[in-house]
Amino acid sequence: MPISIREDENNTLLKEYSRLFINRIDEYKREYHYYLKELFGIDIEKLKRDLDRVKMTYDKLIEVSVQSAEVCVEWLNCESLQFNYITEARKNNYLKVYGDLTQTEYYTSPKKGNKVQFKRYQKGAGINRHEFTWHSELSRQWIVEDIQYLPLSIFEGVNESYAHFGFDFETMRPLKLSGESVLQDYADWWRLPLDYVKTVLYGKSYVLKFDRNSKGVRERLKSKALIVPLEKELGGKRGLWRWSDTVQKIRLSLQGCYVCPVCNSVMRYDETKHRHVCEHCGRVDDHSIWQLGDDQLEEEYGNNSQQ
Repeated sequence: MPISIREDENNTLLKEYSRLFINRIDEYKREYHYYLKELFGIDIEKLKRDLDRVKMTYDKLIEVSVQSAEVCVEWLNCESLQFNYITEARKNNYLKVYGDLTQTEYYTSPKKGNKVQFKRYQKGAGINRHEFTWHSELSRQWIVEDIQYLPLSIFEGVNESYAHFGFDFETMRPLKLSGESVLQDYADWWRLPLDYVKTVLYGKSYVLKFDRNSKGVRERLKSKALIVPLEKELGGKRGLWRWSDTVQKIRLSLQGCYVCPVCNSVMRYDETKHRHVCEHCGRVDDHSIWQLGDDQLEEEYGNNSQQ
């Protein structure tokens, strides 16, 4: 049940999930009623008559309890680095999964016997997800069958879950980062020099060709799945590479979240000149100086694409 930080004031999405949840619980009860009668010959309707409980419908005789629940709080337009303060605060009891593109971190409970589990990971470009898992009595306490109260109960559970790990859900926010800080996060993620990452994400090259001197660069990019062979229908031939689809998606997602290190304004990305421009203070970060490709290859690729 994902909770978007940018939910509308009426919590429409959460209410819709709550309604679907209540409907599914009702379906479980009906299915259980059916199989009790079909497989074991137990008719709840007859049973309630025998017990003189005419006013009680069958769903009251069947209880469905939630043994565990996962509630995901999604912070939008946000990278993992912007919540590194959680890692610092929980550095004595957390586990980070290295080599995992989602940068998953697990935080152990500061108290023994706690029924809340907490992990944080990068769901995708610009989506940092905080996932709580509730077990046993906590899941039954916060996941109730009252359609009116359920959304409020979930928020209460999220608030208490954050508080259990030492954070206030109402006031916590991702840190504001400069564009270079975000790029450094990718550099650490891919274990590449920062200038390489700037080339990958903001350089003007799309079609790449490597010579004997840059063979090592090709192998590093290839090992990180950042480049793939250029397809034949796009004019590809032996020795020509392009950025992978994942890189293309990241390039698009980062164009709108490059923050000026001088005035903290969002910088506009100029696709034609391959640079970021701050329209507030006038700072320009030119990425066209980093290039692995060849201008002639770029022109040939463009012609083949149009054909």
